Parts: sequence; structure tokens; C-alpha cells
Amino acid sequence: MAAEYSAIALSIAIIVEMIIKHLFIHKLSKFALFMYLVIFCFTVPAIIFNDIKYIQLKFYLFKIIFIIVNIVLMHKFDVNIMQKTIGYLIKGVSPKGWMVINYIFVVYMISALIAGLYTQYYISNDAWVFLKGVLLPIYGACITGLMIVYGIFDVYRQKKKQVD
Repeated sequence: MAAEYSAIALSIAIIVEMIIKHLFIHKLSKFALFMYLVIFCFTVPAIIFNDIKYIQLKFYLFKIIFIIVNIVLMHKFDVNIMQKTIGYLIKGVSPKGWMVINYIFVVYMISALIAGLYTQYYISNDAWVFLKGVLLPIYGACITGLMIVYGIFDVYRQKKKQVD
């Protein structure tokens, strides 16, 4: 039952986040909307099936696929997912800065994957649900803040170099 509540909480969080971003930012990138749709499409079956193994498998597969796609897009096709997702928040970040921001996100995804595996196999399923539903969103918000601060720092560093 805790897994179902986690999936419902995630669905509500996605909807609330979209509403808040729409109200305060007034613009969501098409990529961000696509990502919300993908996450929502993975989450709704979790509510319907209410099976912890499905939810855990979805969690791991989504993270692994996203890590691989993110790195391949970045290196083979010169597409930076984080720039497309949060680029409207911070303007003027250098290509190197976006690369660092993207890797911060990749490290977040890998650490979330490792934390999930550790919690599931060495602690308990209830702890895994708590990690996924409470701790990882808080950690993700902190990482998002770090990425934005790094982007602002990169812009500041570029302006300082131009002055010198």
C-alpha cells in the first residue's frame, strides 16, 4: 500500500510542479513538458497495478535508460538535456558550463539509482518507498538548486573574464 501512496504522491507532485512553474515562470519548455508526460505515464500504471516490484523495476529502468540517453545525446549529438530543460531559467551559460550542469544531473541519477538499490536490498521495501517518495525529491530539489547556482556562477565568471 505504501508504494501506491508513493506513486499517487509523485503524480500529485508532478501536477503541482507544472502548475507552479506555469504560474510563476509562465513558460515550460517542450522538453520539460515531454519529461513530465513520460514520468506521469510511468507513474499511472504503478497506481493501477499497485505492485512494489513493478514500481521498483520502473524506477531502475527509467534511471538507467535516462542516464544512457543523456550521455549519448550529450556526446554523440551535442544535445544537452539540462540546457533544454532549465535553459529558460539561466541565460548566458557557456557550453562548458552546461556540460558540467548536465554531469551534475547524471551524478544525481546514478546516486539515486545506487541509493535505491542499497535501500531495497539492504534495508527494506518500506524504506525504499520512503527514499523514493520523500528523500529523493528533496535531494533532487537540492541538486536542481545546485545546478542553477552553478549556472549563475558560470555566467558571473564569464562576465568577469570579459571585464578583465
